[in-house]
Amino acid sequence: MKRKFLAVPVVAVLLALVALQLHAGPFVKGYYDALPSTDGKPDTGKLAQMLSKRNANTYNFLVQSPERDIPVLEEFLPEAERIGVDVWVTILPPSELSDANRNNNSFTDYIGIARRLSSLSEEYPALKAWSLDNVLLDYRYFTPAYLKSITEAGKEHSELKFIPVVYYNNVMSAEFADRKQYFDGIQLYYTHFPEAGASEADFFTGMVEDVRKKYKGMIVIGVYATPASSQFPTTPEYIGELLNLAKQHTDGVMIYTFDQSGDKLSVIEDAFA
Repeated sequence: MKRKFLAVPVVAVLLALVALQLHAGPFVKGYYDALPSTDGKPDTGKLAQMLSKRNANTYNFLVQSPERDIPVLEEFLPEAERIGVDVWVTILPPSELSDANRNNNSFTDYIGIARRLSSLSEEYPALKAWSLDNVLLDYRYFTPAYLKSITEAGKEHSELKFIPVVYYNNVMSAEFADRKQYFDGIQLYYTHFPEAGASEADFFTGMVEDVRKKYKGMIVIGVYATPASSQFPTTPEYIGELLNLAKQHTDGVMIYTFDQSGDKLSVIEDAFA
């Protein structure tokens, strides 16, 4: 009996070590969008300077117009390599485009865009991953076969990871199950906005446990430091709790958005430090 009793914690430790190996790598401490500007023009030098002071190791670059924004990305990549920050890129799905842009091939040639980003990643290794925002909102458009072609194009010149944005209800869906094999990770945006002062621990850990049952890859939590809606304001205390929970239970954090200030910025910098 004594041997059996001792074996239980040993097995638990081994399982924990296996889980750690599945998600090996630095904890993602990232910011998304809100590229700073000077005189109305994107200022990648200013972005690099600000990132260096914020304890971040990742910046997620939003591409709203590929022809306009990817040249700015190209300008930023050498700066990112200089300061040791990884770069992710987010592309908009059809549902987030205007009618005119939805019919413009430069916006919706996702295979071509993925191939272009892969080539950039080969030239600039700081470019680590790319994403489609809210990919499963457009699940009829992004069929499993199409996602396979897109993600293969993204690895044509480099091992550029595909880490799309999803939400909890997406992960629980059949559409996610049919497509998850093409995901190198997920950005799981957190949309539980409780009453002020309520603890997030039980809901957060339960959510992550549910997601882990459906998906074994990297999970990066998207935190709405900038509120997604005026109906759901977020406080520094709420953000701080989410960041601490994410560090315990997930593989990283993506802050929405980069343009934080005051107490919220202080909380994020402390957590990232």
